[in-house]
This record gives sequence, structure tokens and C-alpha cells, in this order.
Amino acid sequence: DNYSARSDSNIILSINNKHKTIKMISLMRDTCVLIPGFDVDGDGKDDYAKLNTAYALGGYQNGPERLFQTIETNFRLKIDKYIGVNFVVFPIAVDHFGGIDIELTGPEATQIPKKGTTATVETGDPNFVPLSNQPGNYHLDGFQTLQYARIRHVGNSDFGRVQRQQKVLNILIDKAKTTNPLT
Repeated sequence: DNYSARSDSNIILSINNKHKTIKMISLMRDTCVLIPGFDVDGDGKDDYAKLNTAYALGGYQNGPERLFQTIETNFRLKIDKYIGVNFVVFPIAVDHFGGIDIELTGPEATQIPKKGTTATVETGDPNFVPLSNQPGNYHLDGFQTLQYARIRHVGNSDFGRVQRQQKVLNILIDKAKTTNPLT
């Protein structure tokens, strides 16, 4: 309750039922956009900020609506339905699918915690123990998958991060196609 934060990721899924396809578009979180109703300087005109700020400006109750207004204003995309997932729910959802199997680069593997540990690179915890430093195929649980999707220190751009997020979603979508609907 009463929790408001910036959106870590904004991914639009386009589902085409006729052709049975799903396409993903990631909106970069640091994109400077006009945010409707956001007037910092008091001049009566909407002001600009990073896209990931729109959700937080809407607060706990209106975050999604503020974000959707911002997307529609700047990108002329109408959002019909949405799923909001936080850092608590995401690992639980991934674990319900039994984790994911994924190919990692050596630098990516160094950013993911060893299974069974909770220290992360992001927090700078001195107890962090990396999964590995070798490239290869790995099985990640939900917590590890979240850390993979949030890697910031590999590639030095948000594009690599977005590609990792989409890679995870593609794996989960493929798993969902063959999983019991109740799962």
C-alpha cells in the first residue's frame, strides 16, 4: 500500500490472435518525454522528464494511468490492458515455471548471484558470490532471473538490458505455451 516507484521496464506486447504472433517493443526508461499533468516550473505547461518517472508521478493509485497517458501522448500508442509486476512477484512467477534455461556470456554470469544466495551486484553487498565467470548454458531460478534481467554493468547501455529482458520474456512465453494453464 502507498508504494510508488519508477518503472524499471516498459515493454509493450502486441498479440495478434489471427496470426498467433506476439511482438515486443521496449520503451527505453531514460527517454525524455512530455508527462501530462507534470508542471515543475509552475508555468501551466506540461514538463519533460524520463519515461520511467511517469509511473512514480502517478503514485500508488494512478501510476499505470499516468504512464499510459505519457505513452499515448509521446508515442501515439493506446494501451488496452496491462500487467504490472514488481520485484517480489517476478521471481515467484519465474519459479512457478520451474526457472529458465539460458545461455550467458562470461560477463553476464559474473553479475548473477550463485544459487541459494541473496546478495546482489546492485546493492554492492560484499557477500556477493557470482554464479560463474564462464560463458555457457545455465539454469536460473526466479531470483537469479530477476538479477539477469536487471544487469546494468555489461554493455554500458540500456539496449543490452532491454535485450536481456526481452530474452527472458520470450523464454517465459515459450514455457507458458506448453505449461498447464492453471500454472
